[in-house]
Amino acid sequence: MNPVGSLGPAIVFGRYTSIWIYVIVPDAGMLLGALFNKAVRQSDAVVGFLCGGRGASSRVVVAGAPGTN
Repeated sequence: MNPVGSLGPAIVFGRYTSIWIYVIVPDAGMLLGALFNKAVRQSDAVVGFLCGGRGASSRVVVAGAPGTN
């Protein structure tokens, strides 16, 4: 959907009944995306806490990886 194709004529003809969707929905999508991002990033810590593990604070050490002894 091209917003200019709908917003341009709406502004020219003064019909602002549907313009709210172009203002509200992108901001709502941004906020929902940020909340889901935060939930996904914290899910390891939450699962670790609920299962008795250390969650995000634990480090996985791969044998032979640079910086390991």
